[in-house]
Amino acid sequence: MQPAPIPADDDYRLKIVRQLNIDSVPEERFDRVTRLAKRMFDVEIALLTIVDRDTQWFKSNVGLAANQTGRGESFCGHAILGDEPFIIHDASIDERFRDNPLVTGEPNIRFYAGVPLKIEGGVKVGTLCVIDSKPRLFTDQQVQDLIDLAKLAESELVANLNSTLDELTQISNRRGYRVLADKVIQKCRFSTEPFTVALFDLNNFKAINDTFGHSVGDEALRQFAKLLKASFRDSDVIARVGEMSLSF
Repeated sequence: MQPAPIPADDDYRLKIVRQLNIDSVPEERFDRVTRLAKRMFDVEIALLTIVDRDTQWFKSNVGLAANQTGRGESFCGHAILGDEPFIIHDASIDERFRDNPLVTGEPNIRFYAGVPLKIEGGVKVGTLCVIDSKPRLFTDQQVQDLIDLAKLAESELVANLNSTLDELTQISNRRGYRVLADKVIQKCRFSTEPFTVALFDLNNFKAINDTFGHSVGDEALRQFAKLLKASFRDSDVIARVGEMSLSF
């Protein structure tokens, strides 16, 4: 078995996954996509997967008893490495997967077709995939149909992401900060690592708006956000929070 490789930008990818602020609780808006995929392609399993640090878990699951698998053994971990649909017609004769436990045991995967779910500038957070225990071919039309369904799922994920992003600067808003910072602080406390919170206040910012107009002020905020993103690590939490009190 060839474990799913880890992309070089995985820290940033995982940061976007966290910003989605979703869990594995079923939601109709995602379930309707997987139900349709299962019916359209007459497969045993249809999933909307989120590829996390060590696991892939299922935001929507039709036909599979498990609610997650290890990332290393996942097919979707391979699928998010590219931009195109990832299709395995018969996993039992593919050297990457033929001794994979998901192939040699339940759910006995033979056929897999997955489309990477891309948001926030092309970041791939997971897949919409269909699976069967019998080898299958997939026509060009079926590939396109799966891509179209994936775009529906992407639009729902983007709606989640936008609710935690500041529309102007495209960094986390206050809600996004609370979600991400809470997770980072919990991790630091668990591993007894130090953490630092730095607050930046743009002095006399009101004077920019009053003198030059709000469009110039908006551009100043955008440029400052770009400076922050260029200066800090991908794994750091950067947010526009406005006036707020902080407690740890």
